[in-house]
Amino acid sequence: MSETSELSLEEVNTWKVDALKLFCRKRNLKTSGAKAELVARVFAASEMGIQVQASAKELMCITESERAKLLFTPEGSKLPDPLGLKDGWIDEKDGLTSWPPIFLSDITKYLMADHPGKDIKLHERVMNEYKEGKHTAYLTRAF
Repeated sequence: MSETSELSLEEVNTWKVDALKLFCRKRNLKTSGAKAELVARVFAASEMGIQVQASAKELMCITESERAKLLFTPEGSKLPDPLGLKDGWIDEKDGLTSWPPIFLSDITKYLMADHPGKDIKLHERVMNEYKEGKHTAYLTRAF
């Protein structure tokens, strides 16, 4: 059973149903249906160049290696793994007091600073919605 992109319809048509299902399963494609449907699905996947999908174990290894790469600075020094640190953490309630004051307008300006369109209207809309929300909250309270 050849699994290259050079599969002909005639060749795929000679495969047994189990081989067709295996080809589909490896690519996370639907494995149900009559043989004619499976043949069409395998041939189409071959023509479109759908690759074999990585297994869960392979994906975990890839993720772990990419995560390990993130622990190195551009200068080459290695940072400690944050998931392995046990000491020096404070809970959110205590840490909240040391957070800098930040407003919705600051976040909007930051997000829009490098935006390709630098859509000023979006910034104005966000600020207006924020102000209207504050206004509504003020009016709904019994003062």
